[in-house]
Amino acid sequence: MSNQITMTPVRINAIGTTKVERQLSVIENASTNALTASLGIKGKIGNAIRANAVQLGNLKVLNDCINGNYRSLAETIAIRLGEPFVISNRESFESLADRFEERIMKIEQSKSGGMREDKKTGLMVAGAKLQTEMYLKSMVTDIIGQVSEYHAQKTTAIAE
Repeated sequence: MSNQITMTPVRINAIGTTKVERQLSVIENASTNALTASLGIKGKIGNAIRANAVQLGNLKVLNDCINGNYRSLAETIAIRLGEPFVISNRESFESLADRFEERIMKIEQSKSGGMREDKKTGLMVAGAKLQTEMYLKSMVTDIIGQVSEYHAQKTTAIAE
């Protein structure tokens, strides 16, 4: 018996009239490994690869949360915040939106109100810290909603 691994041919179709269109058509169906290996590409293609990698990452985080594994979500939040973050159980997971609302309120009560003056327009816009907190609140609200929807559908399917 031989320990040789035999591989079947791999065929990747690239559809489009220009090089960029062909590259984008490959990116749409590329594996996570291929996207990760290509993250350093610059320009329009690099931006598309990073956007696709973000989507795949978000789907994996959502899938983990559906299965009760909140580690990847906590890691994502800790990376964004640059500080320790704990999600200990489902209850703390479901209260994340409230936790971020509290953090947003604390920033809004600060001296600047979380706002800064835009150099180009002169208008007051949300500062980096406030933007990060609002983004994270939006992200966790979406994830909590999708997890709840999934479990509700699963419960309905079992009941039928």
